[in-house]
Amino acid sequence: MAPPSQNIPLPSLTSTDESKLDFNALSLSISFHGWREANSAFKSWAIKMSSLHRPTWRKAGIFEAVMASTKGLNKDTDLLLGIAERWCPDTNTFLFPWGEATITLEDVMVLLGFSVLGSPYFTPLDSSGEEILRTLEEEWVKIRKGSSAHLVTKLQRMGRFMGTWGELEHAAFLGLWLSYFVFPTRYCHVDKAVLSIAIHLSRGTRIALAPPVLAHLYADLSLLKEHIRGFKTVMLNDKVELSALFKLVQVWTWERFRELRPNNTNPLRQGEP
Repeated sequence: MAPPSQNIPLPSLTSTDESKLDFNALSLSISFHGWREANSAFKSWAIKMSSLHRPTWRKAGIFEAVMASTKGLNKDTDLLLGIAERWCPDTNTFLFPWGEATITLEDVMVLLGFSVLGSPYFTPLDSSGEEILRTLEEEWVKIRKGSSAHLVTKLQRMGRFMGTWGELEHAAFLGLWLSYFVFPTRYCHVDKAVLSIAIHLSRGTRIALAPPVLAHLYADLSLLKEHIRGFKTVMLNDKVELSALFKLVQVWTWERFRELRPNNTNPLRQGEP
């Protein structure tokens, strides 16, 4: 764990006026696809679902994580690039002058609310779960066929299932949440692969979400570090697209290095995730 009194220097690219242009170009060459913000419609749906299924969510270990997804967080690209420059892909740690530190499973659990313990995400469903999965997949295919982009977007998913009540709406909501705020992809769409996980969670089955989330973040941090190391100019073939939860990197840095926290952070009120 990093001493709170330590400071993390930002990348050397920011040291002169001339190099600031390079830093700006570097920022433009990176897309943080995993940095998602909840819109008002999703927040309303989440509040409705939480009022109906809070005991189930607590049993599944996702209540804090779902409610935290409704909170906004402004991205600090300078901070993210500064900390990523110190990442070592060989050890999956940040290299600081005083030693090494890294984001752990405990950090994923405490800062994002994802469970470390539980069944693996590929746990098979029982027969009734398979029946619900078939229904969700059939609807997924129908929506996809009717989309000009051949994607199942958040708005389409919400329009189809919001207000339908019952287990189907619950699983559909969690599938949307998993696709946007847990395992986001480059494209803003509902991923068919998460539907079985959503059904498990809707029944109170605890799934260990923290390990795959952290593994994905490690991989994207290594990808970002290699991009920073080899960056020369912003060109079509000199861009990187990241879908991991870099919100965790920013909040982890704020927790470990308090001097880097913004002055205008909102206080955490009692009962908030």
